[in-house]
Amino acid sequence: VYMLLYNLRYKSQALTNLQIFLFFLNGAIFTFTSLILALQAHLYPSRAKAVLFDPATTIFVPTLALNVATLILGLVNYAFPAKVVSWETLEVLFYCYVVLALVICIPLLVAWYNKPHDLKTFTPAWAFLLFPMMLVGVVASRIISTMPLDSPQAVSVLFLGYMFQGLGTCMTFFYIPIYLSRIMQTGFMEGHQANGAFVMAGPPGFTVKDFSRPPELANDLQEMMTEEVGMVFFGVGVLMGIFLLGLCLVLFLMALIPYYSKLHKKLSEVLGLWATTFPIVGMTTALRLLGDIFQSGTLHFAQHVMTAFVFCAYVVALTFTVLALYKQQILFSSSEQVL
Repeated sequence: VYMLLYNLRYKSQALTNLQIFLFFLNGAIFTFTSLILALQAHLYPSRAKAVLFDPATTIFVPTLALNVATLILGLVNYAFPAKVVSWETLEVLFYCYVVLALVICIPLLVAWYNKPHDLKTFTPAWAFLLFPMMLVGVVASRIISTMPLDSPQAVSVLFLGYMFQGLGTCMTFFYIPIYLSRIMQTGFMEGHQANGAFVMAGPPGFTVKDFSRPPELANDLQEMMTEEVGMVFFGVGVLMGIFLLGLCLVLFLMALIPYYSKLHKKLSEVLGLWATTFPIVGMTTALRLLGDIFQSGTLHFAQHVMTAFVFCAYVVALTFTVLALYKQQILFSSSEQVL
């Protein structure tokens, strides 16, 4: 949410303070969750192993890396302008994130595909196995904005950004035909899976965000990369961005229109609501980038509408999560389940 608020065209001190508060709140939630998982692994290693290799829960392990990515982006947005961190530090964090994404995604992909899976049980959440690698490109595009563009380090970051963006995006796009095949056989997803349908709008949106970067980021990286080459990068990226934005909007509407009628209104399934927020961040940011490129007020208006939508979804998800936690509908298990 703070990334969406940061991309709004209209700035104010109150809005900036809200963004910083949400950034620290995200960091606190991430720290708390990591400590709880580490404590579980230490006290109940057998249960932690079961969670890691259970088909229903292992797909959410990569969300650890996704959260790290959002924290790095927050540092770029708030800590770097305040000179709290340097671009060299951010570069090191970028490479640490690349290693983290590979260490998490590759073993889980191997373990996941070591067994067959029924197409009728497919959920878009399976794409989370690839999301961390796809977000390398998103993180790279923001890290580059802090670096001297004529430095060799910037060339390396740009190369890795494009490479991982292509790898993650192409692999995730393979899931979209599987998703369409699934709903052709079973109809729109119901219950907590209805939340996961929004995940399919994520890969096209984040790809638009990464490819529709300003042309100067490709122009001045190295002497051998001329202005013409930079404009080719830019032109191809914008063309792909326009194509993929249409796909992203269709997938978003396919998830939104049947959502209320298919969702189970149970507090025990409230954690699935969070799947409605993060994937839409890419599409919303893409609207801002393309709006700037074409100087389109319509795209900027759509960006503000989507930002308000995601913010409201965030508030609703947070409210019901706290309520479910208070009523012990989530995060509380019996001794048999824990042991």
